[in-house]
Amino acid sequence: MSLLEETYWEKMNRITTMGTYITDLEMHFIFSSNHLKAGGLVVDVGANAGRFSIPAAEVARVVAIDLDLHALKRLRLQNQDVDVVVADARFIPIRDYVADNVVMIELLDCVIGSEEPISECSRVLKKDGVFFLSFGNKSSLKGKLKSFLGKPYLHSYKEILAVLKAEKFKSVRKLGFNWLPFDRISNSPLVPLLAKGERFLGLRRIVRFSPWVIIQAVKVGG
Repeated sequence: MSLLEETYWEKMNRITTMGTYITDLEMHFIFSSNHLKAGGLVVDVGANAGRFSIPAAEVARVVAIDLDLHALKRLRLQNQDVDVVVADARFIPIRDYVADNVVMIELLDCVIGSEEPISECSRVLKKDGVFFLSFGNKSSLKGKLKSFLGKPYLHSYKEILAVLKAEKFKSVRKLGFNWLPFDRISNSPLVPLLAKGERFLGLRRIVRFSPWVIIQAVKVGG
């Protein structure tokens, strides 16, 4: 496979209106918080081709972790300063308590159990380190519909909060999103309009019942 060939996720996040909506919202949530420590260490778990690693590398040292070797090569093609590691999120090959930030966006949607990857993220984070994660909420109406169609989300909002608490994380900011009736591959011209409606109606604040959830959490335990 040529390094010039984009990964599936690169294409979907760039060429579809839904992909652009999702990426813009996730980017704003992470990078508008001013909680990526300048000069610190950011670990991007499930980095793919560097959607978050590359902008994070503008202010910090970044280690990008993924199982997709082609995606990591694509990342390195775009930014030589990011360290890449082929590894499973359940076995992160990084020492304890060294990361200032961990980013794990949409990775849990590919892993049946949430405990191991969240525990690993906790292990590598320093105390007071900041963790960003997102996931599809199977207890939402959209999640139940996807389950009926045989494409279920894997985790519920309640489950993820319980795991975060068990791993000594305190959730400090949450946002619900993706109430739109489309999948990521959709290029519907209605996406921008419905995204504005989602924000205007306050749906992003109804996190418990939201189809997707993104959370900023602080590690409060040693």
